Amino acid sequence: MTDTVGPAEERTRARLSLVAPLNIVLRRRRLFWRIAMLSTALGVLLGWLTRRYAADAQFMPNMTSLSASSLAGIAAQFGIGAGSLGDADESVDFYASLVRSREVLTAAVKTVYRFPSDFQAKDTIVGDLVTLFHARGDTEVERIQDAVKKLDRYMRVDADEQSGLIALRVRARWPGLAEQVNARLLALVNEFNVSRRETRGGIERHFVEARLAEALQELTAAEDDMRRFLEANRTYQDSPRLAFEAARLQRRVDLRQQVYSTLAQSYEQARLDEVRNTPVVTIVDHPEGSAQPTRSWTLIIIGAVLLGIVMGTGAVFFAELLVRQRVENPEDLLELDRYRTAAVEGLRHLPAVRHLLQRKVNNS
Repeated sequence: MTDTVGPAEERTRARLSLVAPLNIVLRRRRLFWRIAMLSTALGVLLGWLTRRYAADAQFMPNMTSLSASSLAGIAAQFGIGAGSLGDADESVDFYASLVRSREVLTAAVKTVYRFPSDFQAKDTIVGDLVTLFHARGDTEVERIQDAVKKLDRYMRVDADEQSGLIALRVRARWPGLAEQVNARLLALVNEFNVSRRETRGGIERHFVEARLAEALQELTAAEDDMRRFLEANRTYQDSPRLAFEAARLQRRVDLRQQVYSTLAQSYEQARLDEVRNTPVVTIVDHPEGSAQPTRSWTLIIIGAVLLGIVMGTGAVFFAELLVRQRVENPEDLLELDRYRTAAVEGLRHLPAVRHLLQRKVNNS
């Protein structure tokens, strides 16, 4: 005879199956609270240890040319491509990539920082990022490379081409360190560009200086031709052929004079650019005083409580599973005990462990 289950009994079993997990948790509530409280405490401790501060800054590169527009025009007159003089106006993306370049990050990593351990702390922490980031590696070079990788992960650079602004965010364990690293990166970008501008100004000065000497010789030769013509033909206005020749020589003198004047202006500008040390970036928002925690204590506590609930519930159900396994399949637990005993015995026979046990027996 076959047993049949009616709709009412099915609903009763469904309710029991939904209540059963709650009954398991309540039956083992002591274990649940112990594991939940321990996991919550560990979660709060982990959240506090991994808490980071973020310092924000915004800067705008000064998109000014090093007199390259005039140099490009001069170079075009003599068949020289403008690209040979270098690209004078870099894009915003160029500066965003420059912040994350290996040269800039390496210099920031090697810098020694001095900052308070907290906003109101009096203790001062001193060290470079290789030490503060606990960089790993067998050699100094490897440790520097590891610190550079960590700094790159702790950075965020956003470029806005429309406004020309670049936002830089640096995260660190201490607020003072986040602000100082951010400021150091901005200073390195400016130093790199000032040095690059001075170097390019020197190259342009040498180019213009050589061309200026040639232009002066050409202008002198054109003026000498004009002078000799005038001395030989004092009444050239009465002759159409001589008037035409005089006009041609005058145009040549005017052209050489124009080229020489342009080169002279560019030469003076290149000399100024070669020694100019003014900043090439404008700091819109300074990083000092901008450090804020990336995670609030409220989020840390909520996350720790959720972790505690999950871990407590998991421990309760795991304990319940072991009890049922012992009742329903005792042979599996017996086999597990045998394997565990064999593993412990094998561990005891290891040379290092056997030596430690022997020393313990001798000391006792």
